[in-house]
Amino acid sequence: MVDPRRHPTAVVDTVRAPIGNLLQEAALGLFSARAGYLPVARLLAADERPAIDALRRAGVGELALERFFRPFLSGVLLESELATSSRYLDLLWRSFVRGRIGLPARGMQAVGEQLAERVPAHARHLSTEVTAVTGTSVRTAEGETRADAVVVATDPATASRLLPAVQASAPRQVTTHLHVLPRSPWEAPLIVLGAPGGRLVNSVVVSDAQPAYSPDGRALVASSTLDPTTEAQVREEVARAQGVATTDLDHLTSVTVTGAQPAALPPLQHRRPVDLGEGLFVCGDHRDTPSIQGAMASGARTARAVLRRLHPAGPTLDR
Repeated sequence: MVDPRRHPTAVVDTVRAPIGNLLQEAALGLFSARAGYLPVARLLAADERPAIDALRRAGVGELALERFFRPFLSGVLLESELATSSRYLDLLWRSFVRGRIGLPARGMQAVGEQLAERVPAHARHLSTEVTAVTGTSVRTAEGETRADAVVVATDPATASRLLPAVQASAPRQVTTHLHVLPRSPWEAPLIVLGAPGGRLVNSVVVSDAQPAYSPDGRALVASSTLDPTTEAQVREEVARAQGVATTDLDHLTSVTVTGAQPAALPPLQHRRPVDLGEGLFVCGDHRDTPSIQGAMASGARTARAVLRRLHPAGPTLDR
């Protein structure tokens, strides 16, 4: 399946995709149009239910649900039951409809590096565990650092440990296996969904989407599972997904992230407070939506809140 707006020549193949009858495919289009173009305020005010119930009410049909939505969304939401809030599903689907998916040329670490570049080296304390915080201090094993304001920008579990007022959402985990192929088996970037009953959620030649990930021209393949798996357990599935022999796959590494993102179960708590009072602030995707976008949005809200505290007579800033 492809987005016919971006690949109009493939619209016939998309219509012929074995995911339901014409009425159900039309329902999928209406679901996408609603999420993509209704005002966000209306999406957030809609009746809330688990995502799977919302998709069924939208009329997309069981075939599309099991062959497309469940395997595709499992790789995004990091859960296969589709118990995630329908309001978050709407926001997520809106981003797919209105935006474009991409990968940063320098990797996700580039985001943190850009932030670190603005901080003098002597002011950065790496690999140093924080044991306690207040609105004016940060305590570590090395001592205490004083500050005019303190921002806790961490994962939900760490934020909850340091800030009793913060309730940590349940974490979602993912295991990613990276392989190298001599060349990509595909002519364009695409996501191959895992087969029903298998361990694999999806498999992607990420170097097709971002050539900078393969400086020597070979193909870098990333394949994910929701449960912790070994490379040997998924090797055959990865090969089938990519249409290659298992002997073609050169295993690079495997990584399990236990706190990849927080769950977004109903009721969705969108835009949680970032100003905890008395100079103490918190930000992260657990304050907005479980995504890089949510983390950056909450960071921007927190920055504005800190500026309001430190410069109360300054210009009015939105929240």
